[in-house]
Amino acid sequence: MPSIKIRFAKKEDCEWLWKLVNDTEVRKASFSKDYIPWKKHLEWFKSKLKDPNIIIYIGLDNRGKPFGQVRFEIDSREAEISVSIDKEYRGKGYGSRLIKKTCLSLFASTEIETISANIRIGNEKSIKSFKKVGFQEIRNKNTNESKKNCMQLRK
Repeated sequence: MPSIKIRFAKKEDCEWLWKLVNDTEVRKASFSKDYIPWKKHLEWFKSKLKDPNIIIYIGLDNRGKPFGQVRFEIDSREAEISVSIDKEYRGKGYGSRLIKKTCLSLFASTEIETISANIRIGNEKSIKSFKKVGFQEIRNKNTNESKKNCMQLRK
């Protein structure tokens, strides 16, 4: 399989990320299913780039083309992960490879000890990708909005 690279998100990624988050399958797998207007996304993205507790990685294929994003929201020694993969790359192993590479990078560059993933129940492709990297299911959780699988990876 071709190699992948990661880099930190930059302001030039904003439009590509907006298109990615509004992809039909990405919205279906998200806890909030509503379309995200450009202005709202732009404000959100600018605030996340400035936030010291947010790290956004962009996955690049062997040609340097973006194929996915991973966002970590950090709270002390824990982080919550969020992942989106471009439809062209889904089902080809890119998701698990991106999750692994970004988690290893986060563990190596921070004091983070635990990474958590909250995945909508029924999103078996994501669950499989996280398990492939070593995440363990810790519980199912019912919230007012939806049911979710909670998974964790420890350093």
